[in-house]
Formats: sequence, C-alpha cells, structure tokens
Amino acid sequence: MTGFDVTALVRSGEARRFLRFCVVGGLGFVTDLGVLLAAVWLGAGPLAGRGLSFGIAVVVTWLLNRTLTFKAGTRPSMREFASYLSVQIVGLLVNLTVYVTLIAFGPGVLASPAVALAIASAIALVVNYSGARSFAFHGK
Repeated sequence: MTGFDVTALVRSGEARRFLRFCVVGGLGFVTDLGVLLAAVWLGAGPLAGRGLSFGIAVVVTWLLNRTLTFKAGTRPSMREFASYLSVQIVGLLVNLTVYVTLIAFGPGVLASPAVALAIASAIALVVNYSGARSFAFHGK
C-alpha cells in the first residue's frame, strides 16, 4: 500500500510553492481589506466597495502569483489574467456556498460565522491553488 509521501512533496518544491501561494493570498486579503475600508470611508457602500476591493486584490495576487509563486517567465497576457480571474471567481463561489451552507445547516459550532468562514476559506484556498496551478499558470 502506498501512502501520501510528505518528504517527496517537500522535495518537489510543491509545498514551498503552496506556502508562497498562501503568503500572496494573505497580501491579497490585506489589499482587499484596505481598499474596502478606504472605499467605505470615501463614501462607497459596502457592496460597491467590496466589488472594487475584490477586483484590485485579484490584480495584485495575479501579479504576485505569476512572479513569485509560479515564476511565469512569459509576459503577462489578458488570456492568463482572464483564466486567473475565472479561477478566483470559482473560488469565491465555493467559499460563499460552503459558508452559507454551514450557517444554514451546520450542526453546533460549524454554524458559527467564524468557524464557517474558516472552513469555507480553507476549502476555497485548495480550489484556488489547484485552479491557478492547473488552469491559469499551467506549465509554469
């Protein structure tokens, strides 16, 4: 029986790439939050501010992921960005679906907003990484 080989994963560089993806995601969160708070402070509503902040965070994480995480050697293209944006939208939909499902139907502590958000974010992280690796930055 073959098991999951953590040592091989670390040696392959995939674990380091995933860690870089997580760091970039953290920077994306800070960007998202900062732009959202600034937009609301300037008079935008929370939904309009969130639309603006999400868009800017996607551009920031795309640029950082293409250079730091996936080390794309080619010039940025609209096709690559469109693929990345599509992946991010799927991740957002997964995040919201899991969150709403847990809030509505989760037993006990799983229905707590903080726990539901943590679980939804973790699942969306895996979806986003897999999508970015396989679809947006395929072969990089």
